[in-house]
Amino acid sequence: MNSSFLRLPFFYALALVAIARAAEPISYNEHIRPILADNCFACHGSDAAHRKAELRLDQFDSATVDRNGFRALVPGDIANSEAWLRIISTDPDEIMPPPDSHKPPLKPAQRDLIRRWIEQGAVYQNHWAFEPISRPAIPVTQLSTLNSQPSPNPLDAFLRPDRPPAHARRDRRLPLRLQSQSPRRDRDPRHPSPLLAALR
Repeated sequence: MNSSFLRLPFFYALALVAIARAAEPISYNEHIRPILADNCFACHGSDAAHRKAELRLDQFDSATVDRNGFRALVPGDIANSEAWLRIISTDPDEIMPPPDSHKPPLKPAQRDLIRRWIEQGAVYQNHWAFEPISRPAIPVTQLSTLNSQPSPNPLDAFLRPDRPPAHARRDRRLPLRLQSQSPRRDRDPRHPSPLLAALR
């Protein structure tokens, strides 16, 4: 059978993963604010004394206002978002963060998040402390993975299926602590407990 034909399902799977990942909504507070805070807000944040070009990237109005035909962010339009063009630039006079900031260029994963955020509309959010509290939906898939029977406690649905409950880990660690063993050393009989070795 042709090997290229066998590889088709693999490429289809990769394409589906890429499409699903691109459609995943990007949160300003969760994904974008930490990147901008570490790399941009020192010069384009709330501190007027150190602000450059009178540009604030922590506010939607300032980030999207027209400045002589240029806008730092154009929601949904990556090609005309000047901030994005500076981020991906290789010109030392254009790239952001600039070399004199002593900050390295953004990592590919950080660039990808910012790109997708702009393409999705560059939606800003208030600081999480000022956002209204909302009750998260219970992840039914994880709940069914953990146990075929519904749990009386909805919090159980948020546990990782591959991670034992906290009380089970605690009950396992206690006797190991009393024997001066680390949680993993008990798996290797060649490394007995120092306390037990001294008693022998």
